[in-house]
Amino acid sequence: DLHLLVRPIPGGISGIARLADLHDRITTPLTWGLSVDRFAYQLITRLRSDFTLADHVIHLRPWSEEQIGEFVQNRCELAELEVDFSKVKIPRQYMDVAQDEIEDRNRIGIYTMLTALSRGNPSIAIRLFADSITIAEDGSAEATLPANRDDQLFKNRSINLLLVLRVIAQVELITFDDIVSNLHFEPSVITSSLQCAMQNKWVEERNGRYRISWPWFRVITQILGRQNLLAGVRQENS
Repeated sequence: DLHLLVRPIPGGISGIARLADLHDRITTPLTWGLSVDRFAYQLITRLRSDFTLADHVIHLRPWSEEQIGEFVQNRCELAELEVDFSKVKIPRQYMDVAQDEIEDRNRIGIYTMLTALSRGNPSIAIRLFADSITIAEDGSAEATLPANRDDQLFKNRSINLLLVLRVIAQVELITFDDIVSNLHFEPSVITSSLQCAMQNKWVEERNGRYRISWPWFRVITQILGRQNLLAGVRQENS
């Protein structure tokens, strides 16, 4: 993953520079395939405008409702998990009246909601679905409505917190020291912001590195985009 070579500090793209140099020195015809998050791509192109390692840039399109539904079904089959959709109450705007059976209506309604809430991102959709499953007293799995993350929780939050979230979103996985080096804030300010973010489950820590949690990724990047703090965000209609 190309963006894992990026650190948002002075000299932070030296890893990419070494990769580009290696690419230039290899004379054998090769096809290079590199993946990069779109927010990190914006950061890379701004830090290194002459970076031309990629001859072709392919943007992955959001998945359709049919693809999200098939993906969820396949994952349930792999896990040997039978989910009961008969008891969930689907909001009217998501109800598929073309289906005769109530369970089919509810299941497709859930897929519609997952697609809308994730904006076609399969990783977010499957996590939203997993979080929405409850286990009944008899051990059976029942579907509930996927959570609609409320961006009002970020209203009147400090700019320090938003800037910490931005640098994490740009790099995906980042150490505490790199956050401090990027923002030049006092470590106590970074610590306070991270504690708030982790208490609200907006950010998760993994092996000493921080990342935006998948259930909140879409909401947070949308908020940062509206605040002109993050480039490359496709804004939604209100």
